[in-house]
Amino acid sequence: MCLRAQQRREDCATRSVSAPAVEEAVVESIRRISIHPRVLEKTLRLVRQRLAEKTSRLREELKSVQHKVKNLKSQLARLREPGPARESDLNGQLASGEARAAELKRELLIRERERLDERELRRMIESFDELWKALNIEEQSRFVRQLIEKVGYDGRTCKVTVSFKSANTKELCQKGEAR
Repeated sequence: MCLRAQQRREDCATRSVSAPAVEEAVVESIRRISIHPRVLEKTLRLVRQRLAEKTSRLREELKSVQHKVKNLKSQLARLREPGPARESDLNGQLASGEARAAELKRELLIRERERLDERELRRMIESFDELWKALNIEEQSRFVRQLIEKVGYDGRTCKVTVSFKSANTKELCQKGEAR
């Protein structure tokens, strides 16, 4: 609805616009900007950085768990006349630590094999429609609120304008429209 018409201060050339048409224009703007080469490049760089950070955290945790397992084995070896409760407790901690170390090693192998290239990223982004359809209304709304600053409609030209929150995204949109 036209804000001016709602507030009854002024007449509008177009009192209301089809919500599905506006929504499709917003989604199309997101789709168009997401495949821009600089957006793809920056996204690829961020994804790779996050993968590297996650791998680093996993390595640190593995190192810590392995150190703990080594200490537990040492404690078990030094027990001269262990009480059954103490020995059982140490063995339980040891089994738990070894299981966690094995889990971390498996996850590290998976992470180290993850190599995201631009083609794969483009394919993932191009499947945006599938993602969008899989989201419920609340998730779609939250997603749009994260990206979009303002949506406007010019009744004279019948054009929807979408302003993104990120300055870089705004810049890319302007350059994309200039073409």
